[in-house]
Amino acid sequence: MQRFGSKTLIQRCRLHKERNIRSYLPKKYHKLLGMKLRAAWGMTRHEDAVTELLKVRNWLAEISQAAASSLQEGLEETVTVNRLSLPDDLRRVFASTNMIESCFSLTGDLCRNVKRWRNANMAWRWAGAVLLEAEKRFYKVKHYRQMPLLLKGLKEVVDSQHAVA
Repeated sequence: MQRFGSKTLIQRCRLHKERNIRSYLPKKYHKLLGMKLRAAWGMTRHEDAVTELLKVRNWLAEISQAAASSLQEGLEETVTVNRLSLPDDLRRVFASTNMIESCFSLTGDLCRNVKRWRNANMAWRWAGAVLLEAEKRFYKVKHYRQMPLLLKGLKEVVDSQHAVA
């Protein structure tokens, strides 16, 4: 956030957030937590999603303060895709960090045999070469034909931020 400014849009991975919260809860609450989070994150309107997540946080606080704190930390960043008014299909795609993590994993696999990085130029060359190789293994983003809706949502949010500033 410091590097790109306070108006940067960040979407936290919902899968990781749910796993993290679960780690603080007894197993008997896991299924109910999942249902409550999916209901909240499934809201179409951003404001409704935040309201529901705050209810989930309050419920968690009665069970485990650590779980409630985990949800509170980054709560707003788990509903960025809702804020962009994306259709359900694109919200599902961009609510997870699986795409970027797949790229990182593939990069790690392709670079694992390099034992000595001589200098920054070598690292930059390898990074470029590895990403070009990784690109060959990428799949199309599901529902990519709806991407203009993502651009429209981003533009609306940026324009509204400029109007406020």
